[in-house]
Amino acid sequence: MGEPECESCHGNHLIEAPTDDFVGVGEDAICMNCHGEGEPAYEVAATVHEEMSNLKEAMAEAREIVGQAARAGMEVSEADLALIDANQTLVESRNLVHAFATVPVQEKVAEGLQIATTARDMGLSALAELDYRRRGLFVSVFFILLLVVGLYLKIKQIEEPEK
Repeated sequence: MGEPECESCHGNHLIEAPTDDFVGVGEDAICMNCHGEGEPAYEVAATVHEEMSNLKEAMAEAREIVGQAARAGMEVSEADLALIDANQTLVESRNLVHAFATVPVQEKVAEGLQIATTARDMGLSALAELDYRRRGLFVSVFFILLLVVGLYLKIKQIEEPEK
């Protein structure tokens, strides 16, 4: 088929666990062993690496926001499930690297970005609800304290001897 054998990228006897740095145009990129700048494969490798990096960054941002909401005690199980789905699309995009084409990876990454954005939005919504609840608690406490002070003053007024 004219495509490289598995050993070209994955090695034969010195098999290393793959990382995202293997794909791309950086110093650890295996693509650079056979391809140089200006070649179509170079552009594919650069684009694929950038796409997957964008997805990982979006997932990290969403994970941080959802984590903040979870640490604050908010219900974020739906967002957690969405992050699992986003991670699945990242895994699938890593497998699509073997197509040696940008379009399949871009389509899968776009799906993952949409899921990560949804998870981030769920986390932001949970944090907004937390702020709403805190303001409501503050207002409630204020009125309760006002009522307590009013009752205290009324009791003092009742207890004072009449002149």
